[in-house]
Amino acid sequence: MSEPALKFRVIQPNEIVHLLGWDIMPHLQTYIKDRPDVIEKTDIFCENSRSARQAYKNFSLFEQVEAQEDFLVCSIYLELFEYVNRFDLIRPLIEKISEAYPGKRLIVQWNHDIDFASKYAWFIEFPWVFIVQFNTSRRLTNDIVVPFWNISTRPVEVPKKHFAGFVGQINSTARSNLQCIRDKPGYYFHDTSAGKLSEPEFLKLMSSFCFTLCPRGAGLSSYRFFEAFHCNTVPVLLADQVELPFPDIRDYSKICVRLPENIDYETLNKHLRRIDDRTLLQEINKVRTRFSLLGVQEEIYRRMYWEKQAHEPGSLLALP
Repeated sequence: MSEPALKFRVIQPNEIVHLLGWDIMPHLQTYIKDRPDVIEKTDIFCENSRSARQAYKNFSLFEQVEAQEDFLVCSIYLELFEYVNRFDLIRPLIEKISEAYPGKRLIVQWNHDIDFASKYAWFIEFPWVFIVQFNTSRRLTNDIVVPFWNISTRPVEVPKKHFAGFVGQINSTARSNLQCIRDKPGYYFHDTSAGKLSEPEFLKLMSSFCFTLCPRGAGLSSYRFFEAFHCNTVPVLLADQVELPFPDIRDYSKICVRLPENIDYETLNKHLRRIDDRTLLQEINKVRTRFSLLGVQEEIYRRMYWEKQAHEPGSLLALP
């Protein structure tokens, strides 16, 4: 992108504590012990331990400042209030920030298995607050729906050993239903409930499938759906309710297969046998980087740049 960087300011935890009058930080130690810098260096906008391993990224799209920002970024992810059973503080937080910074656009993040729209649809009352997320059953007007990006994006190519397969923990009805593929010719089923595979083992196994079955897990979506775009395999999404990212991608059938969660083996097999996975892989190669941190950053940039332009004095976009 050739447009200038958008300026942002991070609302730090101490400021949030001051606004709420309640110290959330002692309750977050379990969450941040394996992610020591993600509160200080906010995901997507600041390079940190999670983004360090990402092959595709562009932090030059944004510039961190202390004043005259284009938008604010909340450093504490909304799901952390859920983790400490204080989700009742989310609305007061949004109200307090809005009061403290009238007229300012605010970005918050939601990375939780709970369906955002079913619980927090009241966010539409705050059109200046934008929710970056990937787990919702209904896209709100101020949602920025993106892929799950904290995954390995290093290309993995191994010989194809299986027509289709699933590897993962059985933690949902949709995944339990997939046991129908056990011992079926060309299919592979691996339940990791007894012990997880290492990431290299997992990615190599998934890459050995022509089609990777991606049933929803505890949430509405599937992390493996987004991982499949980087593993030379066609994702088959079995998730009835989730909204997919990128509203400009109007025909997902060119880059994935989407089928009902409760599908039976005969229907699944009949459908997949009619599809040329090589054609879909060619299309996936054209959009692969969109399903990465870079794609997330570019999507947020597009949305916030448009919002900035729309609210500039005299802008035609601002006219009713």
